Amino acid sequence: MKPFHTASLFSIIIVFTVDVCFAFVSSLSTYCVSRSNKKIYATLLPDDENDESIEQSVRRNLILTSLLMPILQINVKSADAACLPGDLREECIGVYKMPIDDKALPYVSTPEKLKLYAPDLQWVPPIESPSNYQNAINQLREQRQRFDAVQEKVAKGDLAGSGLILLDIVPKVTAACRYILKTLNKSANNERNKASDSEEAKVFEMKAYRIEYALNELLGYLGETDVLIGQALRGELGVSAPAQIQILSQLGDTKKEFDELLRTVPEKL
Repeated sequence: MKPFHTASLFSIIIVFTVDVCFAFVSSLSTYCVSRSNKKIYATLLPDDENDESIEQSVRRNLILTSLLMPILQINVKSADAACLPGDLREECIGVYKMPIDDKALPYVSTPEKLKLYAPDLQWVPPIESPSNYQNAINQLREQRQRFDAVQEKVAKGDLAGSGLILLDIVPKVTAACRYILKTLNKSANNERNKASDSEEAKVFEMKAYRIEYALNELLGYLGETDVLIGQALRGELGVSAPAQIQILSQLGDTKKEFDELLRTVPEKL
């Protein structure tokens, strides 16, 4: 990825603060954090197949996010400093998104459960997974078409509108790709059950690897775009015209990554 030159001093302070917090709990938690281009990405990585260990890591994930929110709220005007994926409020543009996977889902599936572990987060219904492989591909294509609308709105100066579309695109792309990856991995496992050295299994695994890599690249660029739009809305990028140019440039790079992801996804298994 290209260097991200627009992070404010406050963003750097936030990253440092979060790094210190994560370092403190690193021996206890299964958090995996990347600071690519001065942004925070977090992924739940279970230590092993022990359900109790996974449950504890999910709880720590939610609690740590809740604890960090008062720190992050300093620089956000009338906004929560963290949101769940699928929260389409304008104040969620450019702020930290709590990562949700299958392990974390039971803890955020209802307002009551979320309040227990992260009371400062606003609950939204979890993003539904596609019902089959073809629906997952269709959902991915639909989000690619909607991405063009983000560029159009930025070009017209509607930054809030573009940010809101982006908030909706990211979790749906993630859900579609997760289903595709699960399907490919399941197919690979089925082939390995037939023959441990199955060539078909290797093909499925390689396809899954390429998709996962392309997805991570795309999510990185989408995250950068989300942060840029949020900074522009808060006036951190200066006057509107240069901010629009900067965001449009970022969107152009993100579009290439989106198209690359689509090229890696097989039409049929």
